[in-house]
Amino acid sequence: AISQNILATLSPIAIGKVMNTVLIQHYKEDIENLYHTKGYDLARVLQIVFSPSRNIVIDVSEGEISSIEIQGVSANLVPVVLRSLKSTPGSHFNTRRLRVDRESMLKMGYFSDVDAPRLEDSLDHRRVKVIFNTQPRKTNSFDAGLEYYQQKGEQPLTGFIRTDLRHLGIPSDLTSIKIQAAWQDNAPYIQGYTGQYTQPWIMNAIPLSFTVGLWSERLDEFLT
Repeated sequence: AISQNILATLSPIAIGKVMNTVLIQHYKEDIENLYHTKGYDLARVLQIVFSPSRNIVIDVSEGEISSIEIQGVSANLVPVVLRSLKSTPGSHFNTRRLRVDRESMLKMGYFSDVDAPRLEDSLDHRRVKVIFNTQPRKTNSFDAGLEYYQQKGEQPLTGFIRTDLRHLGIPSDLTSIKIQAAWQDNAPYIQGYTGQYTQPWIMNAIPLSFTVGLWSERLDEFLT
């Protein structure tokens, strides 16, 4: 996460000089502070040892993510959620990056709430498991409305129905249908309609968004 060259520039001890344990302790604190200011809050110096050849060996754990678990979502949607996260297994734990990941999950529309991630540390304190606990949102919706006009020349009764269906064909897709109708001369007729089908990733394999739509709508704009 941070190169050895950058960490070496923090060292208060020069090669060939007498070793000083107080300076070594300050060096340890400076290393950890640098990691923490960049968001690597789990990084820490595990130990500092001296080799027989009088080299200083500093063992740093950067906090590698071993796995990411999403709770509260169906198994077929877990890959859909994981692919949108910046944090991945094998990457370094970073608080700033996880904050962005949580915000991305909330914007997906699949969850009503996403808790702050819970962490499970490994026995060697080098790896961490990240667990997101989520509250699923009802993904399908149905809306309807009616309007009544008493003004001369206007349709006396108009209305619409709209439905949004998620995961109809494959996990993550969205199908939207809307029909607007009116009542005239004692008979109903369709004023307009829209239909749209969207895949955020094509077949959940290619990272390109795909949308196809069909529509015929009447739109009134009032200008001032």
